[in-house]
Amino acid sequence: MSAIGLLGALLGLLLGLGLLTQRRGPLSANRRLGWLLLASGAAVGAIAATHLLDAARTPWLLLELVAALAVGPLLLGYVRAALRPAGAPPDEPLLLHLLPAAAAAVYAPAALALLARAPAGWEPWLPSTAAVVAYQALYTALAAGAAVRLGRALPQHPRRRWVWSLLGVLGAVHAAQLIRLLRPDEPALRELVPATATLALYALAVLGVRESSFVLLEQLPKYRSSSLDAVRSREIAAAARAALERDRAFLDPDLDLPGLAARLGVLPGHLSQSVNQELGQSFLDLVNALRVAEAQRLLREPGHRHLTVDAIAARSGFHSRSSFYSAFRKVSGTTPRAYREQPAGSLPS
Repeated sequence: MSAIGLLGALLGLLLGLGLLTQRRGPLSANRRLGWLLLASGAAVGAIAATHLLDAARTPWLLLELVAALAVGPLLLGYVRAALRPAGAPPDEPLLLHLLPAAAAAVYAPAALALLARAPAGWEPWLPSTAAVVAYQALYTALAAGAAVRLGRALPQHPRRRWVWSLLGVLGAVHAAQLIRLLRPDEPALRELVPATATLALYALAVLGVRESSFVLLEQLPKYRSSSLDAVRSREIAAAARAALERDRAFLDPDLDLPGLAARLGVLPGHLSQSVNQELGQSFLDLVNALRVAEAQRLLREPGHRHLTVDAIAARSGFHSRSSFYSAFRKVSGTTPRAYREQPAGSLPS
């Protein structure tokens, strides 16, 4: 199991470095995910090393402490970056949150230097396992709270499901840690935490590849160089459709592609690509089709007969008379006025 753990740690370290050097996609979020994978890989590798090198485990225990104290704050920072809407101000720096890990990083080499000169049997001080586990669980809870808060603001955010998958993986690790704390003398549970942490790192690696779009699925020729994969494309298209149809965002005459992308927390280019690939039309055509459908409803209903055509255009979200007439003719094949004057039974659907 320890050898598998070392391979998992190496995988996490390599993926973390890959994310830190990536030049496409949401860079801030990907870089924080990269640091999270690096810290997680270091922690898993240190745990595996302590099991393989039981006689010389102190250096690895110190490395594990540094990495374990860094994982929680990095998780919180990643969740905030992943779910932050585009255009929103940056969240608070992580420096204060990383102070315990930084202090441990300073303490570790000092402790090793003392260990080299200390009498036989001397061991440097290390916090209890329960304290470190509680510290990690606290940050996982803070990250979950941030995910809930940001999710309420943007319920259709395309990275929301991925973030909760990540939190679920870490929750499984905390469950294993708790079981081990409650049954410290059970030999059969000795490998429970290393095994769970290793599997969690493999899961994070798979999810990280999917999230960062290292693997590009089949796309339209126009978007072959895009960092957007097919799964994310469907998620963004569904979020855009929900915002337009359910929330009726198309009624805002100032709605544009960058504005809706900021509302959904995605890149404008990704939104444009998703609408084209998944819905088979451009963003402007999609919005105009919804606006024309609203205008047709108003033109048909007797209760709105008192409204002028220009008033109906404004209520349907059109900025100008010319754009309204152009879009209406393109969709329905006739003018708004002619559409209103047609008998109800002969109106095109």
